[in-house]
Amino acid sequence: MDTVHNGGYNPMLYSSEWLLKAKVDTNKVTQKYPNSLWVASYKTMGRQDQPDYNYFPSMNNVAIWQYTQNWRGQNVDGNVNVLPLSNKSNNASQANTNTLNVHTNGQSSSQAPSNPFVNTSNKAVNTNWVKQEGTFTTGGAINLRTGASTNSSVIAQLPANSEVKYDAYSTRGNYTWLRQPRANNQYGYLVGRANGQDWGTFKVAPVTNHVTKPTTNTVKPANKPSQPVHVNTNNNVNNNWTKQNGVFITGGAINLRTGASTNSKVIALLPTNTEIKYDAYRTEGQYTWLRQPRANGQYGYLVGRDNGRAWGTFKAGSAVATKPATNNKPAQKPATNNSDWTKQNGVFITGGAINLRTGASTNSKVIALLPTNTEIKYDAYRTTGQYTWLRQPRANGQYGYLVGRNNGNAWGTFKAGSAAASKPATNNKPAQNTNKPSQPVHTNTSNNVNSNWTKQNGVFITGGAINLRTGASTNSKVIALLPTNTEIKYDAYRTTGQYTWLRQPRANGQYGYLVGRNDGNAWGTFKAGSAKATTPVVRQNTQKVVATTNNNATWTKQNGTFITGGAINLRTGASTKSPIIETLPINTVIKYDAYYRAGKYVWLRQPRANGQYGYLVGRLNNQAWGTYR
Repeated sequence: MDTVHNGGYNPMLYSSEWLLKAKVDTNKVTQKYPNSLWVASYKTMGRQDQPDYNYFPSMNNVAIWQYTQNWRGQNVDGNVNVLPLSNKSNNASQANTNTLNVHTNGQSSSQAPSNPFVNTSNKAVNTNWVKQEGTFTTGGAINLRTGASTNSSVIAQLPANSEVKYDAYSTRGNYTWLRQPRANNQYGYLVGRANGQDWGTFKVAPVTNHVTKPTTNTVKPANKPSQPVHVNTNNNVNNNWTKQNGVFITGGAINLRTGASTNSKVIALLPTNTEIKYDAYRTEGQYTWLRQPRANGQYGYLVGRDNGRAWGTFKAGSAVATKPATNNKPAQKPATNNSDWTKQNGVFITGGAINLRTGASTNSKVIALLPTNTEIKYDAYRTTGQYTWLRQPRANGQYGYLVGRNNGNAWGTFKAGSAAASKPATNNKPAQNTNKPSQPVHTNTSNNVNSNWTKQNGVFITGGAINLRTGASTNSKVIALLPTNTEIKYDAYRTTGQYTWLRQPRANGQYGYLVGRNDGNAWGTFKAGSAKATTPVVRQNTQKVVATTNNNATWTKQNGTFITGGAINLRTGASTKSPIIETLPINTVIKYDAYYRAGKYVWLRQPRANGQYGYLVGRLNNQAWGTYR
């Protein structure tokens, strides 16, 4: 790298994420050459056309990410530069024109970042910041991060109209970052401008010599749009629209976008029952888009109909008989056949998060995700396969559908006073036991619900988003996703395999379960005052592994370690049809004791608790899906 640098070029270091983390002192490298890493890290070994940023490598100082080695199925590399790149001789302004340039033709970039910004911790970076106290109101959803870089970790996603008080700003590349003071002398950082366009509204205190808003290398006019601007390549912003003034009430969560396209940037996620005043509509393919006038002559766009079916209610008094025309066809009826339903008026209270859908099928479109304890009035039910569906009357003769039972187990509570002894029958069998739990039931084959638990009263504060489940198993149904810094009171814990589970008492003598530790590492903070020195003891798993076979196939014994090269499903059997235990994220270390070749797949067998096994694909057509140790 020194030789490359001395030759007049910006050096870069290329390798896989695993190798760089395991074998290279990247801190030493990046101290001398900041933002010089070119990292290969794949979500999948199969075809991938675009980068999925949920799988971006968890490393600092990354300038280029190789996200696939099989771009569009052509067995060529796909790369994206995630920082502005330039030749060493170029100045910083040249980098502004080359941001987020996707190199998907298999060719690597010969450029390296110019004037890189290095964020190696959550501490404030006080260099090159212009002091300015002001308030910024977000014009759309914007990430608040731990550093002034799109590489930095996301603290939270700020919804539209969030007010953020900032004390300084800095322009880096095409972004102007705002610095938000937070607790314990920490800072949060968010983008206030991109390419000179405001991503919201600035209010700056009237202080002498203060500029009215952060500058972006040059003086920008004051009247910028109040939300991020989207370059609409469909040229459908203001032409070929049918004028119509009306009011639309959303029937579910719907995205408001900067253009009439599902590719356009999301301004905000409109919750159910949001009233939107629109001035025109247009039908493009299956969608009828509504145009909402906004500040500064801008517009927001949302879907009002899909294949002629309304996604909400067109308020009485709106133009043209309260709804926009859709190619002059009559309004569509719900896709689900409403014959063969058993009439029953009742109230169902969800015991966990349940999807409300446009039809009685898990393939039907989701109208909304109903949170726990949502009351739903239904007028009929129907059992199809393992599911008993409930039908909810909605506006304009439409219906919503949700699962009330799975294999006869209630996914909530059928309220006293509902028809037919307060719950629907399942396949004409007698009514189920009324003492059903208030959340979805999980059949726990490990018999670990309340036996062999160590009693301990304590408080656990989640250090990240953690699933609360109906049983102490990653197979158990999710009651809720607990956000970071959620306080959970637990009364017992148990170590099973790599996980230490905490048990949370809930209503009606039920429990919720969450992981407190993974391989002894805490997934949060055990609050001072909790029993046993505030942390549960991690016990060794002494259960023996019982050798089993899968589908009477012969397994080859081999003890080894496999590191996943992308997200891979861990299953209950060596078949892609077997149920999924969990999805293993990239760089998960798996110890296996045998392997088995079945067709194009090589399966690895992972010993688990209670003599059970998990199975995952290690190779496809002899191509490794990760790294073998």
